[in-house]
Amino acid sequence: MAKKKKASSKGASAKKASTPRRKRAGSGRVKASGGVPLPKVLLYYTKGLAPYAIALQKAGILSGPAGKQSLAPEVKQLVEALHIVLAGGAVTSLNVSSDGANEATRVELDRDLGRAIRATNVIHDGRVDVFYG
Repeated sequence: MAKKKKASSKGASAKKASTPRRKRAGSGRVKASGGVPLPKVLLYYTKGLAPYAIALQKAGILSGPAGKQSLAPEVKQLVEALHIVLAGGAVTSLNVSSDGANEATRVELDRDLGRAIRATNVIHDGRVDVFYG
């Protein structure tokens, strides 16, 4: 008994209507205010970073409704100070007036950050690949 061949949908009579592709706005390159393309940085992440990011969000680092969130007022000044230090500046004082009532949150954040850093260090191996695209 001979096997029947399946009809091909690639025949001239069965042409699929093509849908036009949408063009992206701009060239796809992010540019600095001077018009110079910014470098793309390839960073190595692991799934260990997700629990830390989720814990930060659960702890209240952001405020406002979804889609319109911003840094919570309680952490805004601290994050700004962190950015100053990371940019080479200095912060001369940091006063912690209370350890907080929720010790479990602090332990969870410390644990998740430690895990994320250790896991990322294993795959990162000290590399940050910078390239221009």
